Amino acid sequence: MSKSLSLRAVLSLTFILTAGLVLAQSQEPVIRRSAPQPRSPAPVLPQAPKAPFQLNPQEQQRMNQLLAVWERESDKVKLFRCQFTRWDYDFTFGPKKNGFLMSERHGEIVYRAPDNGTFKENDMRSFDSATGKYTESTAGLEHWVCDGKAIYQFQPKTKTLEITELPPEMRGKAITDGPLPFLFGAKAETLRQRYWIRETTPQAEVGRQVWLEAWPKHAQQAANFQRVEVILGEKDFLPTGMQVYTPNGKDRTAYLFEERKINDKIGDILNGYFLPPRTPLGWKKVVNPISPPSAQTPPAAALKQAARPKSGAVR
Repeated sequence: MSKSLSLRAVLSLTFILTAGLVLAQSQEPVIRRSAPQPRSPAPVLPQAPKAPFQLNPQEQQRMNQLLAVWERESDKVKLFRCQFTRWDYDFTFGPKKNGFLMSERHGEIVYRAPDNGTFKENDMRSFDSATGKYTESTAGLEHWVCDGKAIYQFQPKTKTLEITELPPEMRGKAITDGPLPFLFGAKAETLRQRYWIRETTPQAEVGRQVWLEAWPKHAQQAANFQRVEVILGEKDFLPTGMQVYTPNGKDRTAYLFEERKINDKIGDILNGYFLPPRTPLGWKKVVNPISPPSAQTPPAAALKQAARPKSGAVR
């Protein structure tokens, strides 16, 4: 993958940040949303997707071996951090001459096993249809923190720090059981249950990288993305790139992961990354209640939005 890619983001993840936000003291206004009230029966979900491909016995054996290695190597990761570049492509509003690229963002990911994570975008340039040019912008930058008990998501447009509490059954595994198993704590059996997966490594990359393509088996996931493409390093089996396609199969978000640090000696310095963040001066705090078990898991929505990747990542 080259840096000049002309997935928005899964599991984005990836699925993290620089310390030192200017934060206020604890007198910030707090809004507590009431717990959801019982509703009428939910509408019937659409049928589960059909398998997009079939693996022969040899291919399935190879896939099982790859997933086993991926799980084994992931289990070794206790602390992970990296810099990332994210590209968003929109085939409706993006400029055709630039490969429909709508925006390019840069940020940082920090993860500590089993479920502490920070994802922060630091800068962005986006396409302005009025001028036909790309301009620097801070609107829409994504930033979230997971401390294992809640997801803290910064919403710059509304100046709110939204806190989604995790139900007890999600604590200790909110990230790995969320939409980012491709980045954190990959488990072979979990991946097999959730996705149809096949290897798509180009011949030129054999021996250097492993390319995998995952299609969701469940309707709820298929409503959010068509497929995910993950590029793993051959030596450490950690993601170097990822792409996520939207349900239309065209629009996508691509990620390139660089400067990857694994279990490095400055781990203790990073502990502050996972503390519950304070509310910035002039912002409001909004606390969402723990949803009942029957409801859609709240962290999935927050994490999914933060880590939307897209295909064929880099050019």
